[in-house]
Amino acid sequence: MHRTITYLSWIWLAFIIFTAIAAPVLCNDKPWIVAYEGKVLFPAFCSNHAQEIIPKENFSSNWKTKTFEFTLWPPCTYLPGSTDWENIAVSPFQKQYLRDNNVIIEMPLKFRHWLGTNHKGEDVLAAIIYGCRNSMGVALFSMILAGSIGISLGLLAGFYQNHGMLISKASLAGGILGLIPSLFYGFIRNPFLISENSILGKNNPLFSLIIGLLLFVCIIGLFILTAYWIGKHFPGLNKKVAIPLDAIITRFTEWMNTIPKLFLILILAGVFNQSALGLVFILGLIQWTGIARIVRAETLILRQTTWIESAISLGICNWRILIRHLVPHILPSFLVVFILGIAGSIMAESALSFLGTGIPDDWISWGTLSADGKRHLEYWWLLAMPGLFLFFTLLSLGVLSEYYRKK
Repeated sequence: MHRTITYLSWIWLAFIIFTAIAAPVLCNDKPWIVAYEGKVLFPAFCSNHAQEIIPKENFSSNWKTKTFEFTLWPPCTYLPGSTDWENIAVSPFQKQYLRDNNVIIEMPLKFRHWLGTNHKGEDVLAAIIYGCRNSMGVALFSMILAGSIGISLGLLAGFYQNHGMLISKASLAGGILGLIPSLFYGFIRNPFLISENSILGKNNPLFSLIIGLLLFVCIIGLFILTAYWIGKHFPGLNKKVAIPLDAIITRFTEWMNTIPKLFLILILAGVFNQSALGLVFILGLIQWTGIARIVRAETLILRQTTWIESAISLGICNWRILIRHLVPHILPSFLVVFILGIAGSIMAESALSFLGTGIPDDWISWGTLSADGKRHLEYWWLLAMPGLFLFFTLLSLGVLSEYYRKK
């Protein structure tokens, strides 16, 4: 029974991923293949083929009323945002109609709105398919960012612990001295910050933050390199000291966990002003803590094994040990957290979009569709259909994470 549920979960996720990738192919108001005047054309894939059938000046013509020798239509024959004036707020089970040369006829089966339309006459299925692309894209890329941060910090904390990372006194002093100017010029007096006179303009907070981080790293790196060069000429400053890397990373992770995540997400979402890239950045910076703790715990266990001790005693480079020997062994545990993180990111994106602070208003996601359904509760399918897709996706991710946890 458990194996069957796992297979079904994989099938559903494969279907969702395929839907997200192939959204423009699955949803199109033009047919895939047409036999027209003795030629085989592909209007959905080639604009020249489409213009050969319907000239550009008449491109608003309804393809569904054209007669062809043979046609092959996509599963959803509508684009998101296109209005069907004959079927305003139609449920999936109501009769639907098509206007053909000013004559209203019953909708042919292949042109039906399978999940109904909203109050604007827009197809719900097309919106869900395109919303799948945006919701899954935000969740996946945010978890890739979170996974990169979590794996890096967890490996460093577990492998070097409190005595393994050695640095010269001069470099340490340079890093401490460079901390204040790097913070000042990176985030306070940065010409790229959000302001009226900003080079990037005041509506680019994400790029301002990224450039601020780069300036911070460059300035503090310059201080460390300068201090290291000076330390070479003074033997007393060249003495190595240990950095308590494990304690620093662990305390920082605990501090991040004490901040209410929803409260922080709402604040940052307001700062980034409904940016999809900003939402990826926010969710990635919020969700790395759980990954870092799991990776650190696994690394601490593996650090004590004989084969890692042997690799260290043989003088193998620490970075090679981390990448070639430790990373493959922590991937199973990381996969569980990664899958759960994708589910959490989907829920967070849907919640923020539902509240109106997620992705931009002109984008479609399962959260924005649910928010639209909330405003029109008299049309039950507007809330139920995207909710079902969201429910089954989160359920499948939960089943798969539990399967790999027990494996």
